[in-house]
Amino acid sequence: MSLYKKKYFDYLDLGIVGYQEAITLQKKLHKKRCDEIIPDTILVLQHPNILTLGKNANQSGILADQSKLSDLEVEVHKSDRGGQVTYHGPGQLVIYFIVNIKKLNYGPVDFVRKIEEVIIRLLEEYEIKSHRVKKEIGVWIGGNEGQNLSNNLRKIGAIGLKVSSGVSMHGLSLNIDPNLNYYDLIIPCGIENMKSTSLYQEKNTFIDMNEVIEKMLNLIEKNIYIYS
Repeated sequence: MSLYKKKYFDYLDLGIVGYQEAITLQKKLHKKRCDEIIPDTILVLQHPNILTLGKNANQSGILADQSKLSDLEVEVHKSDRGGQVTYHGPGQLVIYFIVNIKKLNYGPVDFVRKIEEVIIRLLEEYEIKSHRVKKEIGVWIGGNEGQNLSNNLRKIGAIGLKVSSGVSMHGLSLNIDPNLNYYDLIIPCGIENMKSTSLYQEKNTFIDMNEVIEKMLNLIEKNIYIYS
C-alpha cells in the first residue's frame, strides 16, 4: 500500500485487496476525514471475484446458487452503498472516494454526475463514445445520451456511493479487462438482461491498468476539483 499526493487529494494504490479489508480502511479514513485529520483521500484498487449487495438489493439479484459461487470461489458481501447487486473482480478498476463533498459544494447527486463525467472523459481518451442513460446511474456505450434503457446498450462503468457527515465513501467501478462471464451470475444493478462490456472488449487491444489509473486521477483532479 503506497500513499501518493496530488494537488487536491491524497491517493492510495492498494493493488488487489479483499472487500472487507477495503471497507475497514474506508471507515477509518472516513472518520479521519470527518475529523479533518486527513485531506480528501482516494483509494485505487481491484478486488478478487466478489458480488456486493447494495442497500436496495436482495439475494434474488444473484442468479447462481451457493454451490456454484463456492466452486467459482466468489464471495458475497453486503454493502452500505447505494444501488443493488454488482460484480467486482481482477481487471476491473475500483476507485473509492473519501471526499468531503460538502466542502466542494456538491450534493450526492451532483457528485455522482461528476464521477460519471470523469468516466465519460476517460473513455474519450480511448476514442470510445459513452453516455448516461435516463433514470439510471453509471456510464453506457451504444445508443445516445439520455435515452431510455434498451438492448442496444452496454454498461461499462458503475457507481455506488454513501455520504455521511458530508463525506463520501465507496465510488466507481470501470471494466478494463475483467472476465465478463461473471456478470452472468447476477442481475447487474437490478437491470434484467443488461449487457456489460469493457475497454478491452470495445477496443480489442491490451489496455494498461496503470495508464488508466493515471489518466483517471488526472481527470478527477480536473473535473471534480479544479472546475468545482
